[in-house]
Amino acid sequence: MTQDIDIPKHRKIAKYYIIYQLAIVGTLIMFSCTAPSQPNEITLQIDTSLCINELPYDDLYYTYHSEAALDEEFIHDSMGVILVEVRGKTYYHPVTIFHKGIEYHDLFHITGNQDYLSKSILQGARLIKIMTEDGLFPYNYEHTHGDTHMLPPWYSGMAQGQALTLFSRLYEDTQDITYLKAAKKVFSTLNQMLF
Repeated sequence: MTQDIDIPKHRKIAKYYIIYQLAIVGTLIMFSCTAPSQPNEITLQIDTSLCINELPYDDLYYTYHSEAALDEEFIHDSMGVILVEVRGKTYYHPVTIFHKGIEYHDLFHITGNQDYLSKSILQGARLIKIMTEDGLFPYNYEHTHGDTHMLPPWYSGMAQGQALTLFSRLYEDTQDITYLKAAKKVFSTLNQMLF
């Protein structure tokens, strides 16, 4: 038996967030599953005919419009990239790095202060450095979420989508091809069945 899902063919999404939307908002990945003809067999169909609509900056996701001091206090490495502390040790946490990078990026847009853009670039550069050859962002510590205990390295779909958001914005502002290449590599992970 085939189940039909009525989803519109076209959706308008922000130019800079197509990748983020595909990663985080599952409704933008349009698919239908057919009944398995064999156990564990699923057919996945992805509609790639999405419309892109450029939005004003203030209408984009992750525009905080909050002031933060350039010299604010937080745990960081020698380059100024934010770290998290887990059980007494410090680690790079991809989602935390994204949030700090996008916060600085937003402040750059609010103030025009290039120092904020430079700090955002530092966060983005670290994400690129810790990214695996497969375009994934590893978490290198044990983590328990509900009943699930994860051993390192473990990965987060949220990190994938949010890193793409930062890479897209940094590419838009700097035209540095490094960010476009990184975004394409991370985006390619969305087309893989990792399980």
